[in-house]
Amino acid sequence: MIVGRVPENTEMLFTPAELFGAMAQCSSRAKIDQRAARAQVQMCRHLISRHVDDKNDRFALLDTARTLKDYVGKAMTGLVGDGIAYLQMA
Repeated sequence: MIVGRVPENTEMLFTPAELFGAMAQCSSRAKIDQRAARAQVQMCRHLISRHVDDKNDRFALLDTARTLKDYVGKAMTGLVGDGIAYLQMA
């Protein structure tokens, strides 16, 4: 059981492009140049494209994400989680 204050915001709004950008931003410890950043954004888009429901209003990973090998699934969910956290803090 979690004891404490309930979060004020229980919903977030973000576009796919914002999420991919946030995922790319969080994937590097140092500032990366624009060409590398564009490649990172595309990599993030391709990484989750088959495993995210883009028809629904709510963001959700599909059951297909469970078919990924553990290290790939953990990398994907880690990047997505980092990106969402980054967007929430912005």
